[in-house]
Amino acid sequence: MSTNKDYNKQLIDRFTKNKASFEELEVFDHLIRSDQIDKDLREHMEESWNTVFEENAVLEKSKKTKWIWSTVAAAILLFVLAGVGYVINRDSRELTSSGIVLTLADGRQIELDSGNESGISELANGKITEDEYGKTLQLYENEGSQTDYQTISVPRGEKIRLILTDGTKVWLNAASSLRYPTSFANEQTRTVFLEGEGYFEVHHTKQYVDTSIISIPFIVSTDRQNVRVLGTKFNISNYPEEHTVKTALLEGAVQVEALRFTGHKQLLKPGQQLTIGSDKLELTDIDVDAESAWTRCELVFENEELEVVMDKLERLYDIDVIYVDDVARLRLGAKISTRKSLQETLQLLSATQLVSFKIEGRRVMVFK
Repeated sequence: MSTNKDYNKQLIDRFTKNKASFEELEVFDHLIRSDQIDKDLREHMEESWNTVFEENAVLEKSKKTKWIWSTVAAAILLFVLAGVGYVINRDSRELTSSGIVLTLADGRQIELDSGNESGISELANGKITEDEYGKTLQLYENEGSQTDYQTISVPRGEKIRLILTDGTKVWLNAASSLRYPTSFANEQTRTVFLEGEGYFEVHHTKQYVDTSIISIPFIVSTDRQNVRVLGTKFNISNYPEEHTVKTALLEGAVQVEALRFTGHKQLLKPGQQLTIGSDKLELTDIDVDAESAWTRCELVFENEELEVVMDKLERLYDIDVIYVDDVARLRLGAKISTRKSLQETLQLLSATQLVSFKIEGRRVMVFK
């Protein structure tokens, strides 16, 4: 029969191995705060903690040392409460709000949280739900009201899916925003404005005009291009800090108008990507599954520059990357689950033996 002490030992092991659930983290926090750790548990915690540091390829190698209990307890309590060093599971972010903000037409702002569905329903004509893939904000048509524009902003470390009033689905990645109308009724075009990265599954909409039925085009506008579609699936990456904007087509057809190149319009076929740079356009073939992988909690890199990989990790984990050695142009391939902790992800990349990492708070140092 398992004893309470046996459970506490298992809890300590799960915590130090970064496998504790959100509920287990709360129990562990209570265990530390209530001073229920006796000598046997203290020794078990020291052994478990030292084992993690010896086995961890990301952290600097150090000789096994007998730790003073007060130092260990204080350090662990900081990890539980603040997530310092990103050793704990990313589920601990549920301890704080998501930071995803909906700005209404009148300037009011609402922080999206699955716990305040009634407030969202009242103010934004919709509701927010949450599942294993994250939050979804579904918007409803408000009959008889004027069409206004709202903006949803996603911080680093988060993402969200929107279902617009016409049925179009939009996945917004970290550090991105989308400005959209509250209604598409009686509009000749459906236009939204994107900054950052978004994956779109556009609903094919038709409308009666006089005696004819016409398809209503959907336009994604950015500061560097306009993408015109009818019904299709595509991904746009348009981060301000990046020098290019990329449009990848998965299904259907899109027409991309490059604003920097006056009059140039490019029709894409499924499996193609158009990259707009400062002085050139580039049309390439792409892996369509890899382009949409981030919406399924995965990142797929194929012979990608390390700087591109780390840019995505900066937004995913809300970190700052510093290159100590000249490794930004190194190329590598990897498939990463975004549900993994930062530490686990860096371990995977360091297994290539091309680079190594050191974590200092929110900073990640990159070495050869």
